[in-house]
Amino acid sequence: MGFKKFAALVVVAVLCLFFGAFGQGKDDVGGTGFGAESGVGLMVGDSVPEGFWEQEHSVYKGGRVFRENLSAYKGRLLLVDFWASWCGPCMAMLPKVAGLSERFSDGFSVLLVNAEDAGVAGAALQRAGIGMGSVVGDRSIARVFPHRLVPHYAWIGRDGRVIGTSGADEVTAERIASYLSGGSPAMKVKVDRDRSDWLFAAGEEIERVVYRSVLGKGRLSGTGSSFELGAWKGGRRVLLTNTSLQGIYEICFRGLDPSYDVSRLELSVPDRNGFGYRGDPAGRTAWTDSNAYSLDLSMGEASDRELYGHMLGQLNRATGLNGRLEARMERCLLLRVKDRELLEKRSAARFGIMGRLVSQLNGLGLPKLVVDQTGAGYGIDLSPDGNWDRKKLDAALADFGLELVSGKALVNYFLVGDAGKELRNAK
Repeated sequence: MGFKKFAALVVVAVLCLFFGAFGQGKDDVGGTGFGAESGVGLMVGDSVPEGFWEQEHSVYKGGRVFRENLSAYKGRLLLVDFWASWCGPCMAMLPKVAGLSERFSDGFSVLLVNAEDAGVAGAALQRAGIGMGSVVGDRSIARVFPHRLVPHYAWIGRDGRVIGTSGADEVTAERIASYLSGGSPAMKVKVDRDRSDWLFAAGEEIERVVYRSVLGKGRLSGTGSSFELGAWKGGRRVLLTNTSLQGIYEICFRGLDPSYDVSRLELSVPDRNGFGYRGDPAGRTAWTDSNAYSLDLSMGEASDRELYGHMLGQLNRATGLNGRLEARMERCLLLRVKDRELLEKRSAARFGIMGRLVSQLNGLGLPKLVVDQTGAGYGIDLSPDGNWDRKKLDAALADFGLELVSGKALVNYFLVGDAGKELRNAK
């Protein structure tokens, strides 16, 4: 898979986590996860095979261990409760499920299932004051209903079909009563996360992300080079794929200062070729395989500027570089509005942004840097090229109510490198 080439550098997720409040896996405390032999198992709607009811298991009850099959549970609404002595939430739920078993004894049963040996499991039941029996030393039932975290609950209807699998929140008297009366209430399916996968992957049911960031190096297959910015799960998200590190820094700078222009980018990076491709176009694909970056950053209730600020900080921390803006007072050519009414009239189509024109002007080789002081949130339909002299340029600008005048202005320069090193122009 192409994703194996996607070497993760940074993963940050700042969310409210209440460890142990909803479930635990044995691997969290140093051991083999409960249900480690898990496979596909039964799905919702599948019928439980006859052998499930006939197979004998070791059962602990009242201080003794005996062999017993599950035939007594057949034809009843059955809750299979996978639990462990080291799992706090499991132990907290045992009195509740025991009470539900007594309350709905006419048509409902609970089957406790524990993977530990009888001594450990029995001692835990005694400490909790639970008189119910429990399957102990189990692996076979766990293969029928595979899972990673406990407590885990499998629901089997009176017709022998799997109704669902759930966490503790779904184990309620109201749900049981509804099932027994012929109802089929919606169930929130329990999802056991594979700890080798990323948190909050595509399709995740989480409604709001407070902060998440992933930066990867190496070509990400299945997608091209792209940039997206927009709303996502209650906040803002920026997504970049297969982009040079220089390209990502430039997007940050442009987000922080819309007047960004490459003529004001200064670099002092140890590996200029790895920072941005400067070779023959035919070699770009091979370069991308090892040097492209992909970034996915999300923040809740953040402005675009805040998002880009975090993005810049994330890049700096991950790469060891120091990308920053530095304001300098300089003599410039100031692009100003001479006739606002004419500008509004000629710009009815609102052609892009004014920064596009400023960038083109700075590519003409004018004696001074051009700085936008129009205050316009839009651009004009004008594309000067290197064949234009100053007279032709001034006339073209005047047709839109604009002019270039000499003056001083604070100009942001965009620096990437190590502090204290001499910076070189990026071009």
